[in-house]
Amino acid sequence: MKTSGTFNGTGAVLYVCCGFKPDWVRIQNIESTSLEAIEWSTSMRSAEIIAGIKDTGSATTELTLGNGIAHYSGGDLITAASTSYIVKDPSPDKRNAVPAGTINQWTLGNYTNKTGNWNAECSTTYVGEGSRICIRNLQGYPVMYLVTAVSSNGEAANEVTLSAAAPSGEILFLSGMYDYIGASAGIVTPAGFILAADSDVNASGEMCMFEAGTYNA
Repeated sequence: MKTSGTFNGTGAVLYVCCGFKPDWVRIQNIESTSLEAIEWSTSMRSAEIIAGIKDTGSATTELTLGNGIAHYSGGDLITAASTSYIVKDPSPDKRNAVPAGTINQWTLGNYTNKTGNWNAECSTTYVGEGSRICIRNLQGYPVMYLVTAVSSNGEAANEVTLSAAAPSGEILFLSGMYDYIGASAGIVTPAGFILAADSDVNASGEMCMFEAGTYNA
């Protein structure tokens, strides 16, 4: 079993509820200039690195118990919306998460700059750098792109930059910036892993990605 996802860094203890207790985890800050990362495995059985190894670009740090990654069994009832527990976004399509209307059309404005706009204002609470967008191409096939920048709300000419110049067409899907978001009140948390407070990798306000999986028996 393997999974991956993105989340917004908090700088605080984070419970990543990916749905199972992994055998290995890799977390990467994908916005900072140093690209800090933590790697952990159940095979790291020495006390010195039982919680993983952190690479900050300038130094490698051994992570002892309580200072890196550990299993999380889940089962906690969330009584108030939380940023400490993050779960897979239950509503990944954000085309209707707008002040008015539906985002369903893309207009290419500048081929060289890969910029254009959609037809309604997006909510920047959900949509921005890191969002994925699927646009029907000229042949009628869906093509996925990444949103690399949004200025204002994306509805005016050239306010949105994509990973490639997408021809004007129907928008079939628009994701949030992060695959994992804060848990809502009322849910019981799935299993996953704990990331201890960390201001290097899990830096507040910086996008991070993780990969996690299990070994074959």
